[in-house]
Formats: sequence, C-alpha cells, structure tokens
Amino acid sequence: MNNKNTKYTIPEEISVAVEVITPSVAKQMLEGNSDNRKLRKFRVNQYADAIKRGMWDIQNAAITISKTGKLLNGQHRLTAIVEANTPVQCLVLRGVDDSTYSSIDSGLSRNVNDALLQAVGGGVNVSHISPIAKMLIAFDCGINIFDTNAMALVQRQDIVDYVQKNSELLEWAKNIGAKADGAVGGIRTAWGVFAVLAAMKHGKDRVEEFINLVVNGVGLKPGDAPLALRNWLSRQRGQLARTATKTNIAVFVGNFNKWMTHEKISVVRPFGGSWENFPEVVD
Repeated sequence: MNNKNTKYTIPEEISVAVEVITPSVAKQMLEGNSDNRKLRKFRVNQYADAIKRGMWDIQNAAITISKTGKLLNGQHRLTAIVEANTPVQCLVLRGVDDSTYSSIDSGLSRNVNDALLQAVGGGVNVSHISPIAKMLIAFDCGINIFDTNAMALVQRQDIVDYVQKNSELLEWAKNIGAKADGAVGGIRTAWGVFAVLAAMKHGKDRVEEFINLVVNGVGLKPGDAPLALRNWLSRQRGQLARTATKTNIAVFVGNFNKWMTHEKISVVRPFGGSWENFPEVVD
C-alpha cells in the first residue's frame, strides 16, 4: 500500500495554536486542574524566574486542555505565569479526550543534557561538560554555589548558551579534569571548574603545568604546594562527601595560589565550606 500522499487530518474538535497566556487566563486554565501530581514549588520558581528574566521560550510540550475543560498538561508553567505576573506565549492543545494523559508536565523529563545534545551534537560528552558549565556560570554571576536554591537560578538555556560560546575551553577542562581525577582523584568536575577559573587569569599552559606536577609528582620537594595537594588527595580517596566537588574547587584554587606565589605548605587545610571565604585565583 502506498501511503506517500496520505495526510493525517486533525479532528475538527482538536485545535493547536500558539496563544498569549496572561496571568488571568492562566488562573482560568488552572481551575480545570484536578487529578494531577503534586505541584513542585521548586519547579514553579525556576519557571517564574525565567519568565521574569525574559528567557522563556515556547516549549514543544503543549499546555493541554481536554474537551471537558480539564487541564491535562501544564500546571507548572501556568502557575509560574501567575507567579511572575507576566504574559507569555505558549503552545496550547485543546479538545483531546480526558484519558489522553495520565500524568501532567511530561516535558519535565527533558534535562539539560538532552538540550545540549540537540544544540551541540553528539560529538561532545555533555554529561561531563554540563556540570562544569553550570558551576562556572554561577561564579560569573556571583551565585553562592553552596546554596541549592540560588544554584537553581542557573537555567537550562543558560547552560546551553554557555557551552555553545565556550565549547573549546570546556572540552579542554573536561579532558584535563578527567586526567587528574583518574590519576589522583579529586572529582573531574572540580578539576574542570578549577582549570577554567585559573586559566582565565594565567592561561592553559600554566594550569596544565600545575596539574601535571600534582599528577606526576616529578621533582617535587617537601613544602611544595603540588606535593601537599597530591598527598591530601591520596588521603581523601573513598571519603568524599556530597559537597566534595565544591569543597575541592576551593582547595585546588587555594593550593594553586600558594604555588603561584611560591609559598611553602606541608599540609592542605580543609576548606570550611563557606561562600564568604571562598578563595579567588590570585592575579
């Protein structure tokens, strides 16, 4: 059977259109919200913040209203529009059966790695690059990396844009981070973030020189900062806490600073985990 010229026709009772959803319209749509999973306030806050910042784009997952007026998909977006008190354009699907969706906001399963794969292609290991990019965006914006709610302000599109603009630098950071983590531990993301922060002031060659000293230990003497870090990492293996990535970035920066200023150090002191005393790379 030849289906080449066969076209699918949307039933007359079903309509699909891009609509401007105002806060008042969103409230009306939410009146038909029932039998949906619990509203995630955290997600609503993320969406509302993106709307307020003018970074909201039309999503491929439509806000869906059944033929009986029941809201089947979109409660988080609609609630965010109300919270932001700002109208936005949304794709709206109307007239489907009530049984079309068994759960709401299936679009939430799409994560930043999916978006990055679509944006930069499959040649980049986005699962290792995206956490480095997110942390660097936070540093650029002065966001407290120890504050989970503050870190949520870094949106998926922010990460995609950052990776597209800095793909070569991030690929270098990912590779050198993997090399260091594989040799002496310390978490590849922490090494990658540190590498970029340090390279921005001192260049890639200087950073690679420091990391190679930590990794190889060749020619190091007691009191040399890379040796102290190498020994500290050896003791830390298998004992890393959930916040170790952020803590390790601070330790790496502090140790790099001592190496750059030729300061002798025998033992690496643990970082207290406070954003207020987080070290900056020396000039």
